[in-house]
Amino acid sequence: MTKSAPNALPKESAAAARKQSQTWFRHPYCTPEIYHFLSTYWLDMLTRAHAAGGEEGAGWVGGIRIAEALLWSISPKNEQEERLKLVKALPTLLKAIETAMRQQQASENEIEEFLAHMAEKHAVALRGDPKPAASPPLDTVMSAVAAETPPQPAGSAPEPIAAHPALAIGQEEPQTVIEQAAEAVKPFEASATPPASHGREEAPAKVDEVRQQVDEMPKGTIIEFQRSSSTPIRCRLQWVSPSRRVFLFTSKDASHAIRISPASLTERLRGGSAKVVQDDD
Repeated sequence: MTKSAPNALPKESAAAARKQSQTWFRHPYCTPEIYHFLSTYWLDMLTRAHAAGGEEGAGWVGGIRIAEALLWSISPKNEQEERLKLVKALPTLLKAIETAMRQQQASENEIEEFLAHMAEKHAVALRGDPKPAASPPLDTVMSAVAAETPPQPAGSAPEPIAAHPALAIGQEEPQTVIEQAAEAVKPFEASATPPASHGREEAPAKVDEVRQQVDEMPKGTIIEFQRSSSTPIRCRLQWVSPSRRVFLFTSKDASHAIRISPASLTERLRGGSAKVVQDDD
């Protein structure tokens, strides 16, 4: 993976970005995978933005907004209004994350694995699961980004998240916040050679119609999933990972989320425990 050399940017910009990032690292639902994204890809972008415009620059504010939106997105959503806001904002947020990684030449596997991890965390958040993520290894990660503050003692409560004064996710419309922020940070993302296109594999001689249906399934498709212990639930396809290895479905009221692979969905459609329907009522 290619990244800009830290020494190519002013030391004060790197220090400001590290200081800001420490508030993200203490978020109670921040996983090691999210930790890694914020402390590498996003920290690099934020340093560039600070070097160009300081803490009043649009790139700096936009970078903070997207990081805060990411952390907001993985926090439990216990109210229907919050869940619906998250479902609406997800495609924009995940696209911003994918773009940041792709422009810094992350491999396709790295991008796919991180986006799949995010989809899993979003499914948990939509269930309103109150259990925080396992604490990331603060000593290891903080030292990797040359942080100056020591890790918190084991078992201590996380420090309050210091939100940027221009942002109050949940009060503003998250999708609008993310769209505006993504535009603001574009000039500060590392340039990269566009990835080689990956064409679909040649179809086998005997077409598997069910698998082909899944392979070509567009966002917005509604599936009715059978459940052993309760009534069926209808969910809409909200997001598909770049290489189509992970699908994320959500119910109309956003109270249920299903993260599923194309292979598993194909088997469920074949076996009758899932079927395509025309509406989600």
